Amino acid sequence: MDRDLRCLRCGGKIEYQYTEYLQLGKNSFFGGHLNQLAAGALLTDIYRCQGCGKLEFFDGEYEEEAEEETEE
Repeated sequence: MDRDLRCLRCGGKIEYQYTEYLQLGKNSFFGGHLNQLAAGALLTDIYRCQGCGKLEFFDGEYEEEAEEETEE
């Protein structure tokens, strides 16, 4: 989570906000929320530009995977 990022829009500093599970799937008239439950969720790190408020989303499991590969 300790990344030095700059905003692609305004060049401002992007800072980590929080990690959240984003629900995958979509609602449908007949399936309701069942499609979403079956689709699962994606762990996501959310960053925000301090200059313009633009949000950036990154794979929340990326750092864990990279650390496991270097230990092998």
